[in-house]
Amino acid sequence: MRNSWSDNLLEETRTALDGGFVGIDGFLHMKNINGSFGKIILENVFSRKFLIQDKETHAEKLYNTTDELIDDGWAID
Repeated sequence: MRNSWSDNLLEETRTALDGGFVGIDGFLHMKNINGSFGKIILENVFSRKFLIQDKETHAEKLYNTTDELIDDGWAID
């Protein structure tokens, strides 16, 4: 497994988070370099409250900035 996402994917992630892009289901779907998957609800994307809920465990983790989220291995899915 690679230890980081491509520069292109990281830029797309920043653009999605900064632009408030979400799927038709109201979530921004995320993946982590460790193999887990998560989602951020629409309201949190717009309020820049990056609260990711793990899709399997339902555990939540809050990130204060886009860089913090990316540094922890997250990217858009």
